Amino acid sequence: MKATDAIDKLNPGKWAETSPMQRLQVLEEVRRNLKKYGDELAVADSKMKNGILGAPLFSEPLSKVATVVPMASTVSAAITLYESLLDGKMLQPARIEKAGDNLYDIYVFPQERKDKLMYADQKNRIRVKGELKQTSPLDKPAGIIAVLGAGNYSSALEVLKAIFFENCAVVHKPHHLNEETDRIWAKIMQPLVELRVLSFCDADQGQALTADPRLTRIYFTGGSATAEAIMSATNTPLVSECGGNNPCIIVPGDRPWTKKEIEHQAVQIATMAKLNGGANCGRPQTLVTSKHWPQRKEFLDAMRVAVTQTTPAMGMYYPGADKVVEGFH
Repeated sequence: MKATDAIDKLNPGKWAETSPMQRLQVLEEVRRNLKKYGDELAVADSKMKNGILGAPLFSEPLSKVATVVPMASTVSAAITLYESLLDGKMLQPARIEKAGDNLYDIYVFPQERKDKLMYADQKNRIRVKGELKQTSPLDKPAGIIAVLGAGNYSSALEVLKAIFFENCAVVHKPHHLNEETDRIWAKIMQPLVELRVLSFCDADQGQALTADPRLTRIYFTGGSATAEAIMSATNTPLVSECGGNNPCIIVPGDRPWTKKEIEHQAVQIATMAKLNGGANCGRPQTLVTSKHWPQRKEFLDAMRVAVTQTTPAMGMYYPGADKVVEGFH
């Protein structure tokens, strides 16, 4: 579908008038569809990656985890939010701590009983500078957001976030690698399509889509050069995620690590770095250690073993990955 036709299909005002109860019902339908079509997503995702590599390195269970689980978690988060809104209140943080002058740490995860059991050792927080305030998605102005899907993952979480957290209608344009999975997402998200809050356009419609003056915002995941090209071609606000050099800071603690602990942490970091052939926005790319840490050499040696021996190979399918490796060498 052409970009202009996809935007024509949307009715953001109608979505803004949709009640929390109706939105909850839609979320439950999407959840059921995700379960129904999850295997199809996995097959399409692994077929694309293995087709590029010419070898069956990406299994269907692995692809299912990569596509279904993140979206299922986002659906669950939206359901939790709208159940709270139905009770007439916003979700509340676990706690708030003052982190400095006009700085606050808001502890947001885990909160649900299931998450506390599964992630008991995690404490996720948002650091906020300035006045603390919450805005209900129901109070946000209606609009149209263009979501330009990423190539490294075919699970466009931004679609659901824009609709249920930003109160906006969405046009989704897939990356050319993910055209097949996008057709399956259209089936999963059919309840939203019927409400005219979501539409899909073809992968080659990026330029026409971003230039349309009816857009409120553009969400983009990809390279910085493309993000700059979009900014130069439109005045529509752009929210872009262009990867990054993520540091993994190794904090020794107040006692020496056991050999088992060192090996475990090395495997954890190496696994995260290798996931999806390295095409992972949150992958650790820089290790930061203290030169005064007595176990520093032991840990770095364990990292070398983890990368080369104790974690599985993962094919680099993303276009241009071979040139990146060549440039690194």
